[in-house]
Amino acid sequence: MIWVRRWFLLLTALSTPALGQETAGTAASGTWQAQLNSAVKGASRMAPSPKFVANSSQPIGDEAEVSPVLSAAEVEASAETGVVHPEAPPVPPSHTAVVEEHSVPSGPQSCNSAGRLPEEPEYKTVLHPKRRCRGGWQDFPRTAIVIANNYDAYNTLKANNIIDDTIEMLLLVPEELLPSTAAAKLSKSWSGQNHFVVHSKKTYGHATVVDRLLRMSSAQDLLFVVTSDAEAKYLTAQWKASVASMFDRHPRLGLLGGHAALREGAAVRGSEAGATFSFVDKAIGGPFAVRREAYMQASVFLSSSETCGAGVGECADPAQVLSGRIWAAGFQVGHLPTMTGPPPSPCPSVLLKPEESTVSQLVKKANVEKKGVTEKIISHFTTTCTCSRIGPNQARMSAIVQYFRRPEGVRPISDSYSVLAEKGELDIIINDDSMTEGAEWMQRLRGDAFVVYSHNVHEIRGYNRLTRFANTDYVAHMQDDDIPKDARWASRAVGLFENHPRLGLIGGFRGRMDVGKRFDKSTGQVWGKKYGPNYLKIPLTDSQVGSAFMPCYKVNAAPLFVDRRVFYESGAYNLNFSCVGDSGIDFDFEYSIRMWKTGYHVALAEFRLRHGAMDKKGAASKSGTRADKKKWAARRDAERFNNAQLYAMYPGFHNKAGTALAMKVFNEEKERQAKHAAKGKRG
Repeated sequence: MIWVRRWFLLLTALSTPALGQETAGTAASGTWQAQLNSAVKGASRMAPSPKFVANSSQPIGDEAEVSPVLSAAEVEASAETGVVHPEAPPVPPSHTAVVEEHSVPSGPQSCNSAGRLPEEPEYKTVLHPKRRCRGGWQDFPRTAIVIANNYDAYNTLKANNIIDDTIEMLLLVPEELLPSTAAAKLSKSWSGQNHFVVHSKKTYGHATVVDRLLRMSSAQDLLFVVTSDAEAKYLTAQWKASVASMFDRHPRLGLLGGHAALREGAAVRGSEAGATFSFVDKAIGGPFAVRREAYMQASVFLSSSETCGAGVGECADPAQVLSGRIWAAGFQVGHLPTMTGPPPSPCPSVLLKPEESTVSQLVKKANVEKKGVTEKIISHFTTTCTCSRIGPNQARMSAIVQYFRRPEGVRPISDSYSVLAEKGELDIIINDDSMTEGAEWMQRLRGDAFVVYSHNVHEIRGYNRLTRFANTDYVAHMQDDDIPKDARWASRAVGLFENHPRLGLIGGFRGRMDVGKRFDKSTGQVWGKKYGPNYLKIPLTDSQVGSAFMPCYKVNAAPLFVDRRVFYESGAYNLNFSCVGDSGIDFDFEYSIRMWKTGYHVALAEFRLRHGAMDKKGAASKSGTRADKKKWAARRDAERFNNAQLYAMYPGFHNKAGTALAMKVFNEEKERQAKHAAKGKRG
């Protein structure tokens, strides 16, 4: 049985990922990533990030109970009998990914430099002969091409021989330009695993579209951007290769344009004789390329930047908007002409307006020294902004619906959600993971709504990617069988987040408190107490919001409501909990535990949703992993494995210390609600 022990040692070293990257101002030795890495290696000391210690209601780390270490005999016994001990190293089922972690650059996703949000950690599948994910899926491709508000550009780029299945392709086109049936047909031709077509109900300006697609991307190196078929013609294989070479040569180069530019206050055209690479004030038009790291640190665009053109911001130029933010973030902007004669500027009076002299001086310095700029830029690019809401009528909540071949749900979900979208209370994002009913969705949806055609990536990857695409403070992760019975569900969720500032996650279905010692060997977890439909009633109520509400240790999907900032600050959902196309059993539990471990709270609330609405019996009993005995057995297999991983990932915290913390917050909330009720009676 020596090989069994060796397998467990290898698995323990590889199976647990980092859940986030280091935030600004946090020492490397105290990062959450470092904690989990040391935990997997058997370290007894868990030192959380100082940021999270400051937010914690009780000390986390040395004071936590340390889980006992099993002997080799106990480990072997667990493997041979199939009984999963709570502290036993997990044995992976055949369809579960075993991964190793690779670090990637981190950066912000907000305008506030102090609130920098890390990118998702990069995971590389270990292709064990009997334990491999299908197709060699690339969760993090190196290069992406973004196409905004134009669908002809795809064929042009394909003719230029720069598109293949390894490149991530992201297209957003509005219904105004492409009817729903045509968009559905177009999506069928996008065969790459990371090829996504986004169809929008409304028409948005180029800067807004490019920003959302850049955030949606998972590419780790370069992102090429075009906004028209004319621009796509100049994105050739030769220019693309030259651009990659320039980014390698200049580590601080953040954006490189090929059309036109402003250099030291003067206009430069890409077709000028003798034009070569140079640093510029800003790039103008496309095509242009962005370094992913620079984009994340430069943060998002502002819709107020779309100053040219009425309504949809037709003349708003993403390259110019982002150029200023790239310089402000400490990176550089360059110009490398395509040498093929770029298209004329659609709005020259605005596009060629010189910027403040500060930028020009830095550009001149960069051109002379050919190295990074160290001065801090003081210009209008560094003005205070709020990225959470881009306009006065922006919704506070986005609903991301994970959809797969349930056509009977299109009408009730569309009609219910559209009522809120038309009022400006909700943005709707449908992840048509089966690529089957996209046209039907678009025909019924109203308001700010998007249909995303994706290739069966399933819930974890769909929620992670589209939460980046969302523009709201809060995001609801819904399933395609959840039908609201009360139009106030979104506003109630927002109200709960605002009434409880430390909330990072709210479950709207069921939840658990891991109290007691009784252990369920069939699922690999403590029995504890279960709350929600068909189980215990939620015992507390938030009277201000008018919803049953209780702090809870773990909550089940779906729905799951997340604070978007916290979601990416903490690393998003853990990709290791499923291969692409498989359900992510216990990803919701892992994220719940992570919230408590990092100083945030988790709660269960009642939102009056009809769960399992598309099943004949009104419950989730005839679909997905419950459809037949084989799928149910695979689900149980994954559930035991993933529950066992939780003990390995959070030693000394899950489940006793974590549950104790949740119970402490529960009792505090119970006392607070009692005082509020007494005060109401006296009043």
